[in-house]
Amino acid sequence: MRSFMWSGGVLLLLTLPSVAGQSDTVLRGDGPVLEVVAGGEALGRIDLAGTLAVLYSEEPSIWSATSWRELAPDQVSVTRAGDRLRAVAPSFGGLPIRMEALFEPTEDDAIVAKVRVWNRAPGVVVGHRGPGLSDVADLPGGALLIPNRPGHRLANPWLHYGSQPVILEYPVPASMQYMVYAGSGCGIALHVQDTEMAYKHLVFAGPKREMTVLQHPFIPPGGRWDSPDIVFQPVDDWHRAAEFYRDWYRSWAREPRVSPLVRAMPSMPGTVIKARPIDDPYLKDVTKDQEVHTYAAALEQARGYHSSGLEGVHLVGWFGQGHDTTYPDYWPAEAMGGEAGLVEYIGALHDMDMLAVLYVNARLANVNSESYHAHPEWRALTQTGHPREERVGGETFHVMCPGCRGYQDHLVSEVRRVAERYGADGAQLDQIGAAWSVLCFDPSHGHRTPATAWAEGHAAFLSRLEAMLDVVAPEFIAWIEGAWEGAGQYVDLSQGGFWPDLPGAEYFPQMYRYTLPEHPLFGDARMGGVPYWGVTDLGRNRAINAQVGDLFWDGVFMDDQGLETSPSTEGHWFLAEDEAVVTVVNDASVPVRFLVTLDLRRAGKQSLPTSARAIAAEQDVAPVIWENHVVFEVSVPARQMEAVHLRW
Repeated sequence: MRSFMWSGGVLLLLTLPSVAGQSDTVLRGDGPVLEVVAGGEALGRIDLAGTLAVLYSEEPSIWSATSWRELAPDQVSVTRAGDRLRAVAPSFGGLPIRMEALFEPTEDDAIVAKVRVWNRAPGVVVGHRGPGLSDVADLPGGALLIPNRPGHRLANPWLHYGSQPVILEYPVPASMQYMVYAGSGCGIALHVQDTEMAYKHLVFAGPKREMTVLQHPFIPPGGRWDSPDIVFQPVDDWHRAAEFYRDWYRSWAREPRVSPLVRAMPSMPGTVIKARPIDDPYLKDVTKDQEVHTYAAALEQARGYHSSGLEGVHLVGWFGQGHDTTYPDYWPAEAMGGEAGLVEYIGALHDMDMLAVLYVNARLANVNSESYHAHPEWRALTQTGHPREERVGGETFHVMCPGCRGYQDHLVSEVRRVAERYGADGAQLDQIGAAWSVLCFDPSHGHRTPATAWAEGHAAFLSRLEAMLDVVAPEFIAWIEGAWEGAGQYVDLSQGGFWPDLPGAEYFPQMYRYTLPEHPLFGDARMGGVPYWGVTDLGRNRAINAQVGDLFWDGVFMDDQGLETSPSTEGHWFLAEDEAVVTVVNDASVPVRFLVTLDLRRAGKQSLPTSARAIAAEQDVAPVIWENHVVFEVSVPARQMEAVHLRW
């Protein structure tokens, strides 16, 4: 049973059922400071007086509220309301801005905060920070998982980032709206359950050792805002936080309709017709030494790819003056062979049963492009009063507003031409899930607030794109750079990500892969990824996918739960009714023989598998039973991976 017990009028003890065998979880506090305790461990505080704040603008309109100051609550009172805790801040910075927060237990063994803010001041409440966690405890083996693109893992975050808090913007580069700090059998997650996917900051670390959120509701004078639920979830493992988030996400989001071309697991190298006019000093993804210059030369390269067993080509720099030039206009260049040359090239690929996927940037416009000159109103107007400007390869670009209907119309028509007129099989929609989102202060675009432009706009654009492709090319592949839950509902494939832009962070795509397994990611077979680019060994990967690719798609991705290897290495597994696949990665420069142990209880099994086979090596392995575990050895070549198929 859950219960509230009071001492001295304001001491709260909220008891929850045991978490994974731990002792009861409690939320307790004296006055406006609440402490979260789980399994006997103090995990952190919810300091209502010290961490709550609003961002306030003197401007009366949300569209002109481009500058603001932070205001703290003048006081916070805490009272009991039945079996719930109610916190009230009647004013902030002496202004009549009222906040009420109701804390209550959930059926999921978590604590939910329901926040409501009334703005009776003459200006706009642009932002609201908290409630969140502060003084988060050090846990043995503790690491913070943050949704930076598909995920990053920060060991000992309080040491690495103790001087000032780190801000992760959502939507993009944050792919989801939760973060979790967990150690050996204990941890805490913070979730923001915002179905609108509005712009916000996930904030962590710093001198207060925080895990909190800064939302941007843009409450006008006389307005009221009901915050999305903020959930504090004690966990025994980060996977519990992912499962909790997944259940919430699936309650409202749609599942993507993945093209059968993607389910076929194609491997597709890139071809660069023309690189950037000037090689960029920082971006080395597309360079002049990769150029083939014409579609005819690209076809010769494709024939070599075909003879190597590759199944398609990802075509970059095929328009204008080359890569990163004429966005958002995508017309074949006469110097490259013209439209006829491009169509002939794609037809020749199809004759070899190869796919053609063309690059399209879905975020930027070159300030010298025809469409930008004709429609400067498509740009996102930031709080500076100007568009966000980005310079790449000697060219200048502005970030477009995805909420602008005219820009949506243009992108849909460009992709339609790629599919219908040129005959391509897919398009990369670059930067949607990787490059930074922005607030847009242009009311003519039609988005509800400056903070809803990104998600509201992309959902509309991608939905319209899908409807068009259903008619024109039903199997057409649309994929995005990076990963973002808002786009993943509509596209066939997400690149995953890169950019380890936080020192000390480890790339951790398992976070997105496990949380939202219905959103396919690039990658080799270690996590059942689509090997679109750069697998370590094409032959090994193809052999594994041929044998168990359906299980990667239709089985349950278990990640590394119940799985151990000796020596320790990256490993994952998938579970179906009477079979499982265990993948083992060898990052060493020499072959390694690994001892693998899998907890049978996780698989719902009690007996030894009837067969066990290392797929790439084409060798049987000999499993044994040991204390509810199946144990086997497998050899993995240097810098490669192996998949072991278990059947019961």
